[in-house]
Amino acid sequence: MSSVRRDLLNLFVGVLTCPDCRVSLDVSEAVPGAVGLCCALCRRQFEIEGGVLRLLPRDIEVALSAIHRAAADDWSTALNRLDDGLRRDASSQGHDDRLRKIVLSEMLHHDLEAKQYDDVLTEPWCVRFYYHDLVANTLRGTASAAPFVLDLCCGTGKGSLALASSGIPVLGIDISRNMLSIYAQTIQLLGLDNVLLVQADATCPPVRAESVGYVQMIGGLHHIPDRRRCVEYVYGILQPQGLMVLHEPLIPEPLPRIRLFSLFHYPLVLTDIPRVWRAILRRVGLARRSGSQIADLVTPWEQGLRLTEVRQLMEENAARVLVLRGSGLFACLQLPPWVGESAASRVYNGLLVPIDRRLSEHQHLDRQGSAFFLVAQKS
Repeated sequence: MSSVRRDLLNLFVGVLTCPDCRVSLDVSEAVPGAVGLCCALCRRQFEIEGGVLRLLPRDIEVALSAIHRAAADDWSTALNRLDDGLRRDASSQGHDDRLRKIVLSEMLHHDLEAKQYDDVLTEPWCVRFYYHDLVANTLRGTASAAPFVLDLCCGTGKGSLALASSGIPVLGIDISRNMLSIYAQTIQLLGLDNVLLVQADATCPPVRAESVGYVQMIGGLHHIPDRRRCVEYVYGILQPQGLMVLHEPLIPEPLPRIRLFSLFHYPLVLTDIPRVWRAILRRVGLARRSGSQIADLVTPWEQGLRLTEVRQLMEENAARVLVLRGSGLFACLQLPPWVGESAASRVYNGLLVPIDRRLSEHQHLDRQGSAFFLVAQKS
């Protein structure tokens, strides 16, 4: 473990807590040369492996061990069995038990999909140029005054890697170990030393109350089964006047013609058409979130949000909404591969993305677009 990593732990040790006791953590060296964290109350050790700090609660660790024993390395079969049980016995399951199983399902789905995730959801031109603009022209300015960025459901880093590259320290939390491992490999290749990655449940992240000035979820909240609890918890860890930023799939009200065109156009130029279609139908509310197989993109439990639901979540937490608008109306149009990256860059960066940003900033996408963008402040 490098001294840089120890410095990162020293930076965030006052922010992170034990996922079970919810008390402070101490920097420890249980094994010579291996720096980690230790709970000040229960003395449980949390180690860093492959650049990722594991902070999972005991109940999830126990459930994972049981799945691992039953799977015999056949994770796809085990995951199908878990999802089938969730769909079949929904009425007989306790609320908390069901939510925990959905969190496990989300984690395993993303672990299995991690190697293909960026190819489908980050690398296509329309997505790549759109998110590059989002981070460079929106998130960076919003986060610049914060001492660090807490990126919940950070995945492989599409929402915070560029922030870290600009010098802003990042604390990235995600439930999927494999997604975090890809992020860790990327920051190692780039030589970044200001990112700490933590495997934890973003529904109730192991973060001390009122310790964070800026938190973002870029495509994460729509994967969390208990959104109300998550948003309430996130506002609890925000400092007074702290900012919460959300960028999530939007269920438009109503569905505009240009949005319909983009939805039909997008899967025609990607290679795995059935997966994209199933994901699109779920994200716009035309299919149930629980009827899919592992091959779906990405999980059977995800679903976009309506702006009415977002406003209600903010009202329940007495949050001051600074920005709430639709986004991504034009930027989700995918050009065919034969266009070439250079020409695609000119089309997106010179035309579609600026038009989309201008429409969004001037509130012309109040209830439309492929996503919504929210900035809310804690009172």
